[in-house]
Amino acid sequence: MDNDGVNELDGLIKKAVRLKSDRVKFLDRVYSLQDAKQILIFMTNEEREIHRREQSIKRGPDGND
Repeated sequence: MDNDGVNELDGLIKKAVRLKSDRVKFLDRVYSLQDAKQILIFMTNEEREIHRREQSIKRGPDGND
């Protein structure tokens, strides 16, 4: 899932809260608001982990560029 997916889900969650809805439709599935928030946390953490790995590879084994 790319950053667009994270941004889309974040926007859908904010809209649901604003509309006082307890459901979010994302990727053709309906989730409870709480589940959608957990999915967003997971997606965000995965993106951070991927970014850290990419930075580690760029730095090389000794930590230098």
